[in-house]
Amino acid sequence: MKKQNKNAFTLAEVVIACAIIGTLATLTIGTYMSGSPAQNNQYVAGAKKAYGEIVYATERIKASNGGTMEAFWPASSATAADDFRNAYLPYLKVTKMCDKGAASKTDCWSANYTNINGDVTTGMPGIDILEPACFDMSEGCSSIAILNDGMLFAFHTRMMGASCMENYVFEYNPSWGAYAAASCGWIFVDVNGFKRPNQFGRDIFRFYVSKHYVVPDGDPKMIDPSGMGPSAAPDCPAVDGAAPYRAGLNCTAKVLNDGKMLY
Repeated sequence: MKKQNKNAFTLAEVVIACAIIGTLATLTIGTYMSGSPAQNNQYVAGAKKAYGEIVYATERIKASNGGTMEAFWPASSATAADDFRNAYLPYLKVTKMCDKGAASKTDCWSANYTNINGDVTTGMPGIDILEPACFDMSEGCSSIAILNDGMLFAFHTRMMGASCMENYVFEYNPSWGAYAAASCGWIFVDVNGFKRPNQFGRDIFRFYVSKHYVVPDGDPKMIDPSGMGPSAAPDCPAVDGAAPYRAGLNCTAKVLNDGKMLY
């Protein structure tokens, strides 16, 4: 008669062990997978919080500047991006800042951020948040602030002065029932800080700031008759044909309007 190996596992024990391992794997993958329902809910909540804080701060700033944001985009200024950011500081709980001309901004923003398709976007006009040696009148600059809740706010300026007011970003025109080109400031927000995925439309969102309004990127009323910016915003998360490198930023308004992330 064969002696039974007391160290062997029974079939029942193996099945139970596999079930436990499978459950743990599911929980672990769910925790770290980009786009999981729980994470998406956090991103949506972060986008709503950021939008509320930006709108509140913008209204306070306007109240102290004749009802407009126009003063923050002069015809020429080497410090315009820093000035734009600094105007918001009294209304945000900031723990760290990186100025426009900082040799390295990776202390304040992820070095590896991408669009919704996973394409690297550094070096692209208007969205290169980390570029240090930039010119406000051309490709644009960002000054960054880290908030005490871990969110990253990048304040970006481009094309200051009269051309800015006439040709870029958006101002609501009641007679048109739409936003027409009017200003040149926008704010990128990474709602979960340095944590991955650091992706446009997932945890990074963009809010335009015009003379009088805060406009989430992808607002269905956005138009740009000059042809310089997005015309009627492409459906999120469709690739923007004019500038595919910014795909996903146009999801900002959809996330706020829908209150969920289904893409």
